[in-house]
Amino acid sequence: MNFKTTLFLVVLLVIVGGFFLWEKEQPETDYDQSQVDQTKQPLLNADDFDKDKIKSLSITKDGKTITIEKQGTDWQQTSPVSFKLNSWSANQPGTRALELTYTEKLTAGKSGAPTLEDVKLVEPLAVITIEFDDDTPEQTFKLGRRGVGGRGYLMHNDDPTLYVVNDDLHKSILDEDINDWRSKSFKAPTEGQINQVTKFDEHGKIQLVKSNGMWAFAGEHTGRVSRDEVTKLLGAINTIFVAEFVADQPADLSVYGLDQPKVLMTLQLPPADAKQTNEQDAQQSEATTPKPRYQTIAIGDPVDLKKERYFATFADGQGVGQVVFQINKSDYEKFVKDADSLRDPRLTPIVTSDITKLLIANGNDTVLQINKGATGWGYGDPKPGYGLDVELAEELINSITDARANGYMVDPKFIRPPLMSVTLGATGHASDDVLSVHAGGDDFVTVIRNNETVGYNVPKADLEQVMGAKVALLRNRTIKDWKPADLKVLDVILPDVGQTMLHFTRDNASWKLDGYDKHESFALTDLLDALAPLKAESWQVNGPLGDDVYTVTYGNDDQKLTLKVDPTSRVAQLIEPELNFMVSQELVDKLTAELRPRTIVDLTRDAIKQVQVITRDQDVTINHADGKFTAAGIELDDEKVGMLFDTLAGLRVEKYIDSSKITRPISVILTTTDDKTINIQLSDDKSGQIGSTFFKLANDDFDNLTAKMSK
Repeated sequence: MNFKTTLFLVVLLVIVGGFFLWEKEQPETDYDQSQVDQTKQPLLNADDFDKDKIKSLSITKDGKTITIEKQGTDWQQTSPVSFKLNSWSANQPGTRALELTYTEKLTAGKSGAPTLEDVKLVEPLAVITIEFDDDTPEQTFKLGRRGVGGRGYLMHNDDPTLYVVNDDLHKSILDEDINDWRSKSFKAPTEGQINQVTKFDEHGKIQLVKSNGMWAFAGEHTGRVSRDEVTKLLGAINTIFVAEFVADQPADLSVYGLDQPKVLMTLQLPPADAKQTNEQDAQQSEATTPKPRYQTIAIGDPVDLKKERYFATFADGQGVGQVVFQINKSDYEKFVKDADSLRDPRLTPIVTSDITKLLIANGNDTVLQINKGATGWGYGDPKPGYGLDVELAEELINSITDARANGYMVDPKFIRPPLMSVTLGATGHASDDVLSVHAGGDDFVTVIRNNETVGYNVPKADLEQVMGAKVALLRNRTIKDWKPADLKVLDVILPDVGQTMLHFTRDNASWKLDGYDKHESFALTDLLDALAPLKAESWQVNGPLGDDVYTVTYGNDDQKLTLKVDPTSRVAQLIEPELNFMVSQELVDKLTAELRPRTIVDLTRDAIKQVQVITRDQDVTINHADGKFTAAGIELDDEKVGMLFDTLAGLRVEKYIDSSKITRPISVILTTTDDKTINIQLSDDKSGQIGSTFFKLANDDFDNLTAKMSK
């Protein structure tokens, strides 16, 4: 062996020796780096441990210990503070611990395995202890540092073995914080589950108490409270979203403005049902008075000058909670309410369907009394000589129960007696509700219910029906209960100059109009439907009949009625027996519709040979032959010309009118194929004339006849 070869081998030996020395001095090198395709083995026997039986977890990390407990299907942090957890997130650590798998079982510091100091298990990075709600022994997991490839070091219970496990549990415990598991929303009890609310805010202290299902103020405020508003306060808790967790058990609440919260709302719930497991528990329960439960939301100062967020706490108990978090401004504002905004704005809490009596009085004089018996609503004594309109009676009652206050007067004093009183009797109510209606301002009245100390300011318009109530105004509005098939004759006298009378008679099922071969059958059918039965819309008449009235006489061989109707005011008068009332706009529309045959040009399109249109800006003659339109020296607008001919073919009037002077700025002269001429004279107001017949056209028809025909 020569010198060069010897020197090469010495250098190689030094390099190899140096490498092994360097490798030995690397304590942080992971043992499992040299493991390839390791077989995963479960750390625990799955048959011995049921994740659904987990009762609690105790987790020690960074010198602090927290405890979380499972309560039914929910999870709660119980130490060192109490706070609701997100069930899915809180369920992960225990589940992952019981489902751990390992790839290596090592003896620390032996056979090349790392020492406990190497893997940080002399003082574990975290210790998790799991308790179960059966006789399953508790399990403790000590977490060391993580390696590579999704592995970590762990020791189980008192076993000195060092396990190389999948790092799912390491992720849950080392990478996450208790804040990651906490719920960022809250669930308030329902309105039916609470019996008291105490709220402090910038408006002072407000107490709300529930008795027999009804809410009212207690303390310095009096009056009824809206159940809907209580529900909204509870809903405000449900819509809170925790923007950020800030501190647990802070030493100085004033840092967050929680020593004197801007809002402090406490809900009182009845005691929880006692769970007695034996006779001794029962005896102890009898000796102990159950205590109510509480939930409290506290809101302190804004987080910064922008006031977009506020510090807050939520506690299952009274007072400020242990965990400070941030909420948005919109959440804070939902709790700031004064007493008036929480009041029940209804004049009475009685439900409409329960009401069986309504009495309206002016002093000692009864204005109206109606009662609901086995057969429905009817007038009270003394009864008038006509029946009650049930629909009107229910509308009157609804106007009372639907009325809402838009302002309040606490402990009002009135110099004058009430304008009227309204008494309501109802099923299930031992005594009547008496509403005293007092004069208020120009546009409102003040209503006092029974002996309440709060006056309700209600717009006069909302109680217009009540204040104007009369026996006659609730009269049955069906004046004559005819059906269209009962009628045989109909005469309509039009309000035109000649008092034109349209005389209709029915022969079997067919109606005929004297003097005409045809009539508008659909319009006649609509009118008969409106007149039979004859029904008033209201008995509150708005003035006398005008000059231009329609007179209708109709009936059968046994009886005929004569009715006058003013189409403008809708005031109607029955001649015998004499009755004045209001009719519906629907009846007016059907009465004023044209009943005579409306077709004034009874031609087909092909029967029109030529049309001359003369307006202020055109004089055009259009020839029609073989389905084509032409005009000398003009390029026609085919679409408008087509509409012109379609409108003229079977031209229908909207309504016939009195003879009047037609200014005649427009002429439409058509010539038929048999050389007859029809001259239509039109005015800008859509009125027209053909010979001695005057009429009004519909807007669309007028536009089609007068459109510019050239392009």
